[in-house]
Amino acid sequence: MKKRSSTKFKIYGLIFFILIFILLLLILSFFYFRINTLEIYGKKANIIGLEKLEGQNIFLLNENSLRSKLLLSNITIEDIHIKKLYPNKLQMIIKPKEIEIAILSTSSAYLASLDGIILNKIDKASLPTNLTKIENIEGLKIGDKVPNDIKSLINISKDLKNANLQADKIKVDNTAQVATFVLPSGTEFIISLTRNNETLPASLQLIMTRFRIEGREPTKIDFRFDKPIVTLNNEK
Repeated sequence: MKKRSSTKFKIYGLIFFILIFILLLLILSFFYFRINTLEIYGKKANIIGLEKLEGQNIFLLNENSLRSKLLLSNITIEDIHIKKLYPNKLQMIIKPKEIEIAILSTSSAYLASLDGIILNKIDKASLPTNLTKIENIEGLKIGDKVPNDIKSLINISKDLKNANLQADKIKVDNTAQVATFVLPSGTEFIISLTRNNETLPASLQLIMTRFRIEGREPTKIDFRFDKPIVTLNNEK
């Protein structure tokens, strides 16, 4: 009888010990493993959503879910790497979106990323000289995504830069639905905003290379037709 009572006492004692241990872990987790420090590398200002992290349990935090939410809320950020540093710190490496092009309205200048997001608004006098400029675009504001036809111009501009044919500016005629690219050499080439222009950079590079080998410089190339129309500097 005494042996059986002793066994029950040991079982109850073990259960009590386990419950106390679990309770201590919960208390420790609640107070000790709450996020109280954010270690941020890269862009630090105006990141929407960081204010909700303080006090959260670091064990329960899902890094992938947090990354998706922050990217959705912060259009100027390209990517975020998140790492837990126990017991109560999060480390974030922020990669901002790069400025790809300048878009000019009548009175303002906007800086846009490759995916067509308006990242900033600056004075025209402060425009970086190394950026291609798209002219005659109105009605934009920070955070907007540009229309598809303007997005296609940004993509073409990027491809031209990769081919060492970066345009100085792009003049858009919305009425005629055409865009005119102007290279630093003065060569202009015209495209239709309603046609598929994916192969245009390769075609332009081929044409420019061919005529430069011949010692001639095109002044205008019209890509609105099935076969490009080339005007040379000694032709009208």
